[in-house]
Amino acid sequence: MTVAFAKQISKGGPVTVSHPNASRYFMFLADAVDLILSVLYSDRSGGIFVPAVGPPSKIVDIARTKIEENRASEHNRIVLRGYDLETSSAKN
Repeated sequence: MTVAFAKQISKGGPVTVSHPNASRYFMFLADAVDLILSVLYSDRSGGIFVPAVGPPSKIVDIARTKIEENRASEHNRIVLRGYDLETSSAKN
């Protein structure tokens, strides 16, 4: 997603986001590897493992941050694709 945002910003935008409330969890690669290894070694019974992670990040906020980091805020805008804000439903 951040790679797609970078490409859209470098081309002059717009930066596209699918839904205004969409969010994702992020972690560093080393943390993800540690998580996988700890699960592999700790639970052999086939149970469900729910990791304690930080709060999710809104995609719209990440897009705004990427635009600001590239000092492109005056040239780029965020466009919501596939979502109708007036009816609050997905477009077909």
